[in-house]
Amino acid sequence: MVKKISLCSLIVFLLLLSLSSLTFAKQTQKIIPGLGILTIPAGIELVKTSEKETGYNLLVNDNGIWRTAKLFFTSAVPDVNRSDLEENSETLDSVLSEAAAKLQNAPNARLLENSPLNKAAFANEPLVIKYTKVYNDMRVLRTDCYILNGADKRLRLFVVIYDDGNSEYWKQTIPRMIADIQH
Repeated sequence: MVKKISLCSLIVFLLLLSLSSLTFAKQTQKIIPGLGILTIPAGIELVKTSEKETGYNLLVNDNGIWRTAKLFFTSAVPDVNRSDLEENSETLDSVLSEAAAKLQNAPNARLLENSPLNKAAFANEPLVIKYTKVYNDMRVLRTDCYILNGADKRLRLFVVIYDDGNSEYWKQTIPRMIADIQH
């Protein structure tokens, strides 16, 4: 009888241990060429997009609500330092606005919001330098752009696209991921 209780206690203990390990799942890391090591928080899955597309998809179950985002990284911005960004801000702003306009590939898409360039963000990587909101195909998409230092000390553009309804979740998560990049 004592052996049955001990065995039962051991099984319950192992079951609880396995469930708690799901709660404390490990973070994963992904090496992004030229950028460094990107740490993905526990519970978020990073999936490479198809071979025809560039970038990655993020997928997370946030208390029963599935949230997705697409990540894109540009190659190095040649011969541009952070100190050069402010004097070239008009060009950068127009390039990013043009890229946002390309999201409007549906016949009835509309650019809802196009923020001015956040020059204060040039000095602080975790800050969004520009965002847009586009009505596209019966939903509103938000695009956040960041300027990051790459592993080779050259600048990279990091773009995150997600449904605007998920913005509160991703606006908290992405800057933490950026702050944890290891070069």
